[in-house]
Amino acid sequence: MTTTVTPASATLDTTRSPACLHIAGDWTLANYTALKRS
Repeated sequence: MTTTVTPASATLDTTRSPACLHIAGDWTLANYTALKRS
């Protein structure tokens, strides 16, 4: 399986604890899982 990640805007929300990473784009749980595995 080839995971293609389109450049998207990612912002780190440091006002929360723990910090939350907001990624704007066509991201799914499958994309995130593949990214964590790589």
